[in-house]
Amino acid sequence: MKPKLFYLLRHGRTEDTDSLQDRPVFQGRTDTPLTREGWQQMQQVADALDIQQVFSSSLQRCAAFAQHYSNQKQIPCYIESALQELDFGQWDGRAIDEIQQTEAQALHNFWSDPLSYAPPEGEMLEDFNQRVIECWQKIIQEETIQNSLLVIHGGVQKVILAHILEMPLTAIHNIEVPYVCCSAIKVYYNGDETKATLKQHGQPV
Repeated sequence: MKPKLFYLLRHGRTEDTDSLQDRPVFQGRTDTPLTREGWQQMQQVADALDIQQVFSSSLQRCAAFAQHYSNQKQIPCYIESALQELDFGQWDGRAIDEIQQTEAQALHNFWSDPLSYAPPEGEMLEDFNQRVIECWQKIIQEETIQNSLLVIHGGVQKVILAHILEMPLTAIHNIEVPYVCCSAIKVYYNGDETKATLKQHGQPV
């Protein structure tokens, strides 16, 4: 089977980023839409790609653009709930500096040992990793389509990159994935075995 290309595209700027005046926020399951700027950012990057199918998180900051883009290009679009961002529980949608003021120790534990500590009522990192990688493995087994676009979240992109680069899961914080960051991954096939390589990471493509 010929190698195939998979582009991982993080969504663009969102309305909660504007409302919090660019303060870093735990942007997990909170279903915030894109700003006009965020939409334009994604359109610019996606238009430069040669894509035959789209996969997307089911959260609207990804799914709304993915469905629009697939309609534009008249290509299939598959919405995958397993590609949603990490569930930050009680911290979801809140500014990180606010949490630092009130829950400093819990935040420190999460940053320093994310495998052992989750946000209050949030998702464990290993569980997040398992659902994302299972979905990724399912996607790359598609036998006919050559170039695919995944419209996803920063955490999802980090987990997939750590997986293909054989990095420890605790190192995902060392990968920067800003808005509309695009990673190009080439997957090679040898029977039932696959080998993925990172061709490019950053923005623009």
